[in-house]
Amino acid sequence: MARDFVTVVTGPPRSGTSLLMQVLAAGGIPALSDGARAPDASNPRGYLEHRTLRGLGRDPAAAALVRGAAGRAVKVVHALAPALPAGPRYRMLLAERDLAEVVASQDAMLARGGEGAGAIPPERLAAILRAQLDEAAAALAGRPDVALLRVDTAALVREPGPACAALDAFLGGGLDRGAMQRAIAPGLWGRSGYTARMSGDHVETLGPVRFEVEHRSPGPAGGPTLRVRRVADGHELLRFDCFAHQAHWHLDPDGRDEITPILAVESLEWTLAELRRDLAGYLAAAGLTDALPEPTAALERVELALRNPAARLEELSEAVLRQRTGEKWQMYPPDVLALWVADMDYPIAEPIRRRLQRALDVGDTGYPLHPLPTRLPSLFAERAEQRYGWRVDPRRVELITEVVQGMYVAITQLTAPGDGVIVQTPIYPPFLSAVKNLGRTLRDNPLRETAEGYALDLDGLRAQAAQARMLLLCNPHNPTGRVFRRDELEAIARIAIEHDLIVVADEIHADLVYRGARHIPFASLSPEAEARTITLTAGSKAFNIAGLRCGLAIFGSDALKRAFLGFERHLRGGLGSPGILALEAAYRHGGPWLDEVLAYLEANRDFVAEFVRSELPAVRHFAPQGTYLAWLDCRALGLAPSPHRFFLERAKVGLSDGPTFGPQGQGFVRLNFATSRPLLTRALEQMSKSLRSGDGP
Repeated sequence: MARDFVTVVTGPPRSGTSLLMQVLAAGGIPALSDGARAPDASNPRGYLEHRTLRGLGRDPAAAALVRGAAGRAVKVVHALAPALPAGPRYRMLLAERDLAEVVASQDAMLARGGEGAGAIPPERLAAILRAQLDEAAAALAGRPDVALLRVDTAALVREPGPACAALDAFLGGGLDRGAMQRAIAPGLWGRSGYTARMSGDHVETLGPVRFEVEHRSPGPAGGPTLRVRRVADGHELLRFDCFAHQAHWHLDPDGRDEITPILAVESLEWTLAELRRDLAGYLAAAGLTDALPEPTAALERVELALRNPAARLEELSEAVLRQRTGEKWQMYPPDVLALWVADMDYPIAEPIRRRLQRALDVGDTGYPLHPLPTRLPSLFAERAEQRYGWRVDPRRVELITEVVQGMYVAITQLTAPGDGVIVQTPIYPPFLSAVKNLGRTLRDNPLRETAEGYALDLDGLRAQAAQARMLLLCNPHNPTGRVFRRDELEAIARIAIEHDLIVVADEIHADLVYRGARHIPFASLSPEAEARTITLTAGSKAFNIAGLRCGLAIFGSDALKRAFLGFERHLRGGLGSPGILALEAAYRHGGPWLDEVLAYLEANRDFVAEFVRSELPAVRHFAPQGTYLAWLDCRALGLAPSPHRFFLERAKVGLSDGPTFGPQGQGFVRLNFATSRPLLTRALEQMSKSLRSGDGP
């Protein structure tokens, strides 16, 4: 329905105004936003606001924006709400939350940014906020053009049904209440402490100086800025603009701004190296006479912040995605939303992008070092011990192009034609094709479906092991998302040792494990398990670089490595230098990006589970413990000719077809939720609508 008024969301910071904006957008009232303060891992829903509106009451451009916003929602802080210009009619939602929680949330946000809590005691600050809110409400109550509704945002999260009904009635009706309620996903807004990071910037104090990291010039030609200020008066002593092009640094002794170009190819590397070499000298040249504490730990944190701006996971453009030449967005017609192959839609981590850009800038596209030593084996070994407590000998790490290649080579070199190879279906399709294409005997040990999810059939595994030479293990498991527990893996290891099985462990999703589960490398279980295991992994899933073709094979014994490398390297195919450079950058500097992505994926996982429960109740689904893949059991729906074809043709959503994962996949589809929440919501709603009406989206 047409709304001839401006919907205004207001309240103090941390009171739930962002939640209200998202609920309105889901219901059908679009936001007036310029994308300010993009979403990040701790707040995957993101902000919907317009920076110009911060000038309300003093900037004519802000007033003009509001006057043209009929039918839309705008967000303004409570202190500026009385300055709304005359002319439009307003319906205002005043976000209210326990002010002690608001103050605590603000303090937590500041602390995470490296700043201390406010100088005003919390009780006093809460009283000031209450007085400001009452004053604003009183001023607005006297305006005939404003209708005001106070919204308890905690109650909105706790009981979304009645609260969304009240919002719909106040705003004239016609909103999509179901979509509004789904926008209040418990995994996003209901978590304790809702303390989203405000930006990708970072503040770090080191004695008399303060480091401030800004990502104010994003894009291929830009880069981060590091300011070094004197704590006592805020004076900027040094500034390093680590741009990809025209990088420079500023020295500012006594108010003089001396600018020097950074001539190094990689300005960020140069800046970090110089600060580690002689931070005290640079600060002395800028006029600082105070002694500095030991800077190593502080500079490490500054480096992470410089290399990793906030990941903009919500800001995906479907038009841009369709320009990608990979199979995900090219397989289906342009009216189909692609949620099938296991690629993420998100932009790659900035450290990877910057490293590849640097290579292109200097023409670094020649032969790579491999097979001569690279840093990857040592980087992987360090990372494996840090993340999993798994000690890996770097000499037993070999670079390969991809996990599937490693699987084919392992089967070829370590089994004979006709030998039994065990798989646990439903399973990633290349497991099945590798065994069949290489003339081995497929020994299927299907996972068991239980009321709690999928479980190993250990009795069946023991029976198959008596007729097999190799076990292909997938953990985390694709497509079910199971992350096997230590006791489950130890049971597999006992069977493998008893029957002298070689274990090829595909652990490519190891970094994509959610809270409540833990990845345990199979080779880390015991020396006996390690000695019979080849672990295959890559950065393609966790860091979204499948097209760059670089993986790793980790051998539990020298004998396994010799047998594997008996397959001539040139037959395996060479690696490209971009893949090696990308994986090195991911392992060295991509951790913060991965942390953000994992939190966003977990929220998406929870959203899918709740949507399926409420909107697709006939679909059986167990929320995955790892991966970004949802395995949907549609057998009860009886969709013809298959769930895959039904959703493709009726809902215009491209999913992975269940039977390709083995006979146990009949009646299933696999959904990839590694995309933005808006695209994911659209796809799920199209699927739901197709089931309700049989019509297209």
